[in-house]
Amino acid sequence: FGPAKEKQEAPLDLKLELAKVANFAANHFKHEEKIMEREGLKDLDAHIEAHKTLLLYIEEAMGHLVSGRSHVSPIFLKRLMRWWVEHTNGMDYETFVTNRER
Repeated sequence: FGPAKEKQEAPLDLKLELAKVANFAANHFKHEEKIMEREGLKDLDAHIEAHKTLLLYIEEAMGHLVSGRSHVSPIFLKRLMRWWVEHTNGMDYETFVTNRER
């Protein structure tokens, strides 16, 4: 045995990781919107617009990252997470839970 060596992790490819987030979000939103349409849930257009807003935000950040004008900052990540949590706990809850209780 010898002194423990710290595992060297490869640096993250932020462009790739952000693309994965965008792809996950787009697929999730498409699935969610299909459910809303199939179930005839109200406010589908507003929900779709909210989804588009987040996807555009991610796309814009990716453009800045690719061009070298920006990096993925902790503030960006907090905004992204806050949007997701607030959307899920607010708009999604209202759509999928409250609509079913009426």
